[in-house]
Amino acid sequence: MTDSKQSFDTIPLLSGLGEAERKRIASVSHWSNVSKRQLVMEKGGESQGLWIVTQGRLQGLDYTIDGREVGLYFITPGQFFGELALIDGQSHPEHVIATAASEVCLIPLPICRDLMRHHPGIANQISNALATRVRNLIRQRTLLTLATPLQRLAAQLIDLANETTQIEFIPTHQELAMMINASRETVTRAFRTLQVQGIVKRDGNRLILQHRTSLENMAQGIQGADD
Repeated sequence: MTDSKQSFDTIPLLSGLGEAERKRIASVSHWSNVSKRQLVMEKGGESQGLWIVTQGRLQGLDYTIDGREVGLYFITPGQFFGELALIDGQSHPEHVIATAASEVCLIPLPICRDLMRHHPGIANQISNALATRVRNLIRQRTLLTLATPLQRLAAQLIDLANETTQIEFIPTHQELAMMINASRETVTRAFRTLQVQGIVKRDGNRLILQHRTSLENMAQGIQGADD
């Protein structure tokens, strides 16, 4: 068994299974190495099972009527995707691409359905993940109603940081632009504003929110210039 398949032991979704069962699932699953920007799951496609990310990072996205990409969510190691089509039997409602060189594993559909039938804990995790995804998308939709790109960027950074004061793997300016309905150039200018004011600070791939309260005020339009 490869090191990648051994990493199956650390997947939260499967943590309640015995070692023999995890090995059996790993042996019948499909493993793929994907390059940056490679399409992993296609909108409109039928469910083949449940995808799990073991290395790298992926992003769910869709396109507007005029062809612009809209970033929906990120998927990091240990997380899974494709659960909506798995549950309702319909087609995938979004694309998923790799935002970095990644490794993914597809647990076949019959295995997934068997796991959900016989392991309520797994079914519960999948349902909770879907509920969280829906809540996040509702929050993202609300974010897009904010008046200026600077407000939307501030709100997006707060959302990515969750309850902390840092974002471990900050998305690129292009990825953020896709999420807040702005151009990459606009995001770059907005970031420059935040950095000049000392509100955020880059530290390699990490972004530190040095003044979270100021960022929250900016998201609410209390301060900060329009872009």
